[in-house]
Order: sequence, then structure tokens, then C-alpha cells
Amino acid sequence: MQASNIDIEAMRKKFPAKNAAGKRRRTQAIKQIAREYERKKAELGGLRAPSMKRGVVFYVVVVLGLMLLASLVMTATGKGGKARISKDAIVVRKSLDALAIALGRFHYHTGAFPSASEGLEILAAMQAVKSGWNGPYIRGGKILPDPWKNKYVYIPGEDGAAPSLFSMGPDGKAGTLDDIIANPALFDEPFRDTSWTRDWVPQRWRGIVVAPDEETKKLVETQVGAYLAATRRAADGEEARRAAFAASPVDKARMAAALAALSSRPGAVSIESHWTYGEGREGEIVEVRCATAGDEAELFVNNVSKGRKARAADDRGIVWNVEYEPGEIKVIAFAGGNYIGEAAERTAFAPAAVSLVATPALGDAEDGYALARVCDDDGTLCPPQAAQEFTFTLEGPGEIVLRDGAAIAFRRRPGSGEPLRLAVSAPGLRTAYATIPWKE
Repeated sequence: MQASNIDIEAMRKKFPAKNAAGKRRRTQAIKQIAREYERKKAELGGLRAPSMKRGVVFYVVVVLGLMLLASLVMTATGKGGKARISKDAIVVRKSLDALAIALGRFHYHTGAFPSASEGLEILAAMQAVKSGWNGPYIRGGKILPDPWKNKYVYIPGEDGAAPSLFSMGPDGKAGTLDDIIANPALFDEPFRDTSWTRDWVPQRWRGIVVAPDEETKKLVETQVGAYLAATRRAADGEEARRAAFAASPVDKARMAAALAALSSRPGAVSIESHWTYGEGREGEIVEVRCATAGDEAELFVNNVSKGRKARAADDRGIVWNVEYEPGEIKVIAFAGGNYIGEAAERTAFAPAAVSLVATPALGDAEDGYALARVCDDDGTLCPPQAAQEFTFTLEGPGEIVLRDGAAIAFRRRPGSGEPLRLAVSAPGLRTAYATIPWKE
């Protein structure tokens, strides 16, 4: 076999022979190397090492380009790992899992998921709310909002289907990409694995006593029974007292007088007019009446004086008849030529909020009163709206005992010393709040 790729002359020069025997050995060694080369070449199928036809610079550029592409891919995929999950998202996931399982257990006991009106709050109810109920299913007595202070969204399914349960995410909007949705499989988890029922403590068994011996058990049962009986008697008595307290009548005439007193404007001067409701009456003559403890008053319409008048000896009122124009009217009162006070009214703009005036303080078993009105952004009262749907809410030791249109009468239960918190809302308007402290 011809070793065409071996330069024998070059190897002779590299390994010179000093005698004939050495020359033969050298020639045999060279031929052995050539044969070994050809054998290895045949094993490799005639493959040759690649040659760099484009030059070193080309391949350096290619390698650098591949490294840059790899770095971009790793950056886009979170440096080659899984995307990080925020702490808030983890809290939401755990809360959604707990709520989904609680809904499944509620379904297991009652035969249906909560309705839209019952909502998630029924899971935290402390007393039986429907047949088969064996809760509460969530501890703490209430459903906490998600980390972004939004309520979890619960939508019952149709015809007994599984509900929808999710958090609106950081943006607080449903249907966006950051919504976090509960695992729907967890709604059926209490049915697939019923081992939880062995450890479940039903509502009717929560008075059970576990004791080391029979004597201790009987003693504890006696003490617990006495405590529960006293608690039931106290609760029944409290409910009876509340019912009697709320059922005692409220005189509507007394209520009207109290509301009139609340709505009056105490001070050195007050205005009686319909200037705030004058929209659409431009050019009409409007009566403006002023009540004052002084002897003179001056009327201004949009900062233009309409005259200074003296109060008649037999009348505390001063009257002007002026042409209506939108804006502000102001009355400045004087006594003996000295300024003693002023009052102003202006045309109301668009309704924006609810205005609430309420009893400033209330003692034990006393009646309080509150009146709701609609006002604009600056607090100016708007024209009365008889059809306005006001919703009153009273929190604290008291009850609403009478509702008459936009006015309510409420009563504080005795012995608490705590404040009452009153709120009134209406569709499309800002809610108004009032705190009624305890009056010693």
C-alpha cells in the first residue's frame, strides 16, 4: 500500500542513519508508520479534518454572534430559569386554594354552591344558614381581601356547574392578563378525597368534652353546660331587650322638629331663599329674606350690592326682591354700624355627593336623627330629589327605629359608652359618614 501522504525524504532527514543496519531499521519504522496511518484512515472512512476555508476572522465573528444570541434568549426567559412569582401572588394562590376547598366542602354538606346573594361571606358564617350546613368553613368570621385590597370575585355557575373564583390582580380590573384564577379542580377535591370528613368537627358537636377519665369528664361537662346555658340566657335576654328597645315608638312630630333644628343655621345672620335651586329662572324676581340679630344688613349678588336695609322694629326679617342670576348671594349683618356676621348661598352645580346632618352626640337610650341631602362638589345643596334612593347604615350599639324618606331616627342602646357610626349612600354619589359620640 502506497503511503502517499507520508514524506519519506523529510523523515529521513529528521532521523539520519549512521550505518546500514540503522538505515534498515529507520526505513522499516517509517513504513510501519505509513501502514498504521493508512489503516486508521480506512477506519475513519476516508474522513478528513475540516479546513478553515473562510479564515479565522470569519469564525470568530460567528462565535461572537452565537454568544450574543444566547444571552438575549436567556434574558427573555428569565436567565434560563422559571419566571419569578411575587410574594403577593403566592398569598393569593394560597387564599384561592383555601376558598375553593371551602366552597367544595360547603357544596358537600348543603348540596349546592353559595348563591350570588350569599357570596363568599356565607363560608365564614358562625351559625347555621341552610339545611345541611356544618360550618364555618373559613376561620376568622370574615373573608379578607386580596393583597391589593380588592375582594375576591365569586360568580356562581349555572344549573349547578362549578363557580368562577379569581382575584382581579394588581390592576384591580377583571378580565385582564394579571387576573389570578382558582384551580377549578379544587372545587371537587372534597368529593374525590373524603378523608377530611373524619377530622371535621360538626357544629352540633362542638360542645363535646375530651377528658382523661370519666369523673373529670362529668365535672367539665357540668361546668361547660352551665356556662353555655348562661350564655344562651344572656343572648336571649339581649335579643329581647333589643327588640323591645327598637319597637318603642318615635313621635314623627318630634322627629320633624329635631330635623328642622339640625337643618337651621345658627349665628348672627341666616338667609332664606331658593337661590341654590334657581337654575332656569334667569330674569325672574326672587325674594331673599334675611334673619339677623343685628339692626341692618346688606345684600350682594355676585359681589354687586343690592342695597343696605334696616330691620323693622316689629320684625326680625329683612327682605329684598331681586332679579335672579346664577352665582352667589351674600348678606352681611351689622349692629350699631359694626359688622357682626355674614351668610352666603350660591347656585348648585351637578349632584356629586350625599350630604348628611346628624345629631352631634347621644346618651343612653336617647333618640338621634339624621337627614340626607344631595350636594355638588363644593357642598352646596342641590334641589330636593324625592325619588333619590338613600341607603342608611348604622354600626355600633344602636338601631335605626324609624325611616321617613330622606330622614331617619335612631337610638343608642344603654350601657355601652361607644360611638355610633352612620353612613348614607346613593347610586352614583359619594357616600357621607358621621360619627355620633356617646354623651355623658
